[in-house]
Amino acid sequence: MKSLDYVSSYKKFLNQKKRSINTVLAYLKDINQFVAFLNELKVDFSDCTPQHCKDFLANLKAQHKAQRSITRKAATLKSFFTFLEKEHGLSNCAKQMVLAPVKPSMPEHLTVDQMEKLFACAQQGQTAKDKRNYLILYFMYATGLRISQVILLELADLNLKESYIIVKQSKKRAVPLHAIADLLRNYMSKTYPQLTRAHGLKKYLFPSSSGKPLTRQSFWLYLKHQWKKAGIAATVSPDVIRHSHAVHMLKQGAPQSALKQMLGHQDIHDLDKYSRIEISHLRALYDEKHPRA
Repeated sequence: MKSLDYVSSYKKFLNQKKRSINTVLAYLKDINQFVAFLNELKVDFSDCTPQHCKDFLANLKAQHKAQRSITRKAATLKSFFTFLEKEHGLSNCAKQMVLAPVKPSMPEHLTVDQMEKLFACAQQGQTAKDKRNYLILYFMYATGLRISQVILLELADLNLKESYIIVKQSKKRAVPLHAIADLLRNYMSKTYPQLTRAHGLKKYLFPSSSGKPLTRQSFWLYLKHQWKKAGIAATVSPDVIRHSHAVHMLKQGAPQSALKQMLGHQDIHDLDKYSRIEISHLRALYDEKHPRA
C-alpha cells in the first residue's frame, strides 16, 4: 500500500468512530504534514523508524511552532501508528514517543456585553441572507453547537412545536431551542421562503443560495465582517462563540452535567478548561462581595 492508501484507511476508521468533521480534518492535516516530511526524505511508511518521528517533531520545534501544536501532532502520530500496527501490521514507530505536558490555556471567549454588541450589529442586516446569518449566530450562542453541526441541520430534524432539534453529527442528541423558538418560527415563515424561492430545495435549515449547506468559510467571513463593524477588539470565530456560550452558562450557575450534554462532550473532563474560568469568576465575586475578603 502507498502512503495515501494508509491515510485513506485511517480516515475511514475515524469516520466509523463518528469523530467530528473538525477532528478528522485536524488529524488528516497533521498526518499529511508528516507524509510530506517523509517524502522529502524519500522514506515510506513501511520503512519509518522512531527516529523519523523524533526528527519530524524536532523540525517543527526548529520552525518555532507552539508546543501545544507539536504535542497535538505527536498525539496524532501515536494514534495513527497504533491504527497502522493493528489494522495493517506495520511497526508502531511512534509507540515510544513521550507527549510533552502542555500548560492548559483559558479558552477565548467574549463578554456578555461584547456578545450584545455583536448581536446588535448583525441584526441590522435587511436581506434574507443577513437574517439567516444573524439567526445562525444567535443559534450558535444559544445552543453551543459547532458551526460544522449548525450548517448541516435539516428541516426534518426540527420540531418547533416541542422546541427542539435533533443533531446527528458526532453523538446524536436532542438540543432544546426554547430560547430561540420565536426567532425560528419567524425565520421559517418569512425568511426561509425567500432563501429557497430560487432553487426550491428545502432540506437544510440554513441553505446557501444553491440550496446546499452553507460553508464554514462563508460564515466565518460574515462573522469577521460583523465583529469588525461592531468594534470588538478580540478576534471572533465560531469556536469563540461556542466557548462564550459555555462560559456564560457556567457563570449563571448551569450544572456541568447539563452543559456536557448541551455541548455534546462524551467526557465531563472536557469541561475542565471552562471550569478554570468559572473558578476565577467565583474568586472575583468572593473578593468583591465577601465582607472579610
